Amino acid sequence: MLPKKYMRIIAIVLALSFVATLLAGALATAPAQAASDDDPVASQEIDTDSDGIINNEDPDIDGDGVVNGQDSDIDGDGIENFSDGDPAATTGIDNAPPPNRPGTWISPGELGDISGLMLSSTLVILIAAGGAWIVIRRKKSAKAKSDLEQ
Repeated sequence: MLPKKYMRIIAIVLALSFVATLLAGALATAPAQAASDDDPVASQEIDTDSDGIINNEDPDIDGDGVVNGQDSDIDGDGIENFSDGDPAATTGIDNAPPPNRPGTWISPGELGDISGLMLSSTLVILIAAGGAWIVIRRKKSAKAKSDLEQ
């Protein structure tokens, strides 16, 4: 087992890494904005099949007798769900990018801005390297001290 002073140094390095990661994460994210209902389409209660049940509560949005979970074309517009930009016909924007299929690879370009993650990772690596440097320096200093005493 390591001596107490090394354990203390390791604990300090880990604590500083944790604090740096939290700080970098907090600084890398945008503050929350108040919600607004400026989108008239989002505020409408759409009923695609005109059966009197709005789409969010309708088990069969397009009225074709197939339950939404098993329907390959939920909104009945002739475009399959994974090719349809608006598979549930709730936004009125059919040319939106289609959703990703479950289990498909997401390209790095689709991840968006990952600068906060990169900053956090860099800070953790720098703090760990600094802690290792301190431990090595103290080890050499203690060895030099013990050599002088002999």
